[in-house]
Amino acid sequence: MSKRGSWRLKFELLATGTNYSPGNYGSTSGFFPGLDTNTITGGQVMAQGTLFGSAYRLASFDRAFKASLRTAFEKSGLSCVQVAEQMDALAKEAGIKLNSGNAAALSTATLEKWLNQNDDERFPSPRAVVAFCEVVGAADPLDTMALVVGRKTIDQRQVMLLERAEVEERIKALKRRKRLLEAELCTTQ
Repeated sequence: MSKRGSWRLKFELLATGTNYSPGNYGSTSGFFPGLDTNTITGGQVMAQGTLFGSAYRLASFDRAFKASLRTAFEKSGLSCVQVAEQMDALAKEAGIKLNSGNAAALSTATLEKWLNQNDDERFPSPRAVVAFCEVVGAADPLDTMALVVGRKTIDQRQVMLLERAEVEERIKALKRRKRLLEAELCTTQ
């Protein structure tokens, strides 16, 4: 499989919501070359870059981001009109604008340009990305953005699982400390 094919496979796994695991599909350095996220230390992903890795990841980002927008849109089952209207309603409720310029509302044409992988000029604002993810019910575009800088987004269940693991580690440490104190008390009597 070519480097481009490997990149596509890993991106498609992420963009379609398939659980991506470096152990199953190799390191993410094939996904965004120059980034090795296999080393996890203290809960943080340690990114090891190469001389050209960052530039390549940044150059690859536009297409990957647009593909993740398109995939999330298609999985939602909503039409462009529905997504644009719901994003507008959400923006009005929040008191924000989603697009630049004089347009009062997000047009279907603008949304289609954001979803078009061949349009290298038009991208949604960060606010628009958040509104889009909320409306379509997927965080794929946010995952793509995070991956470029060596991070990963997690859902609320994963947050709770991590918190539980941290609590279990503290419990183990306290039990160890308790055993040491008990042993010390026995030797001092």
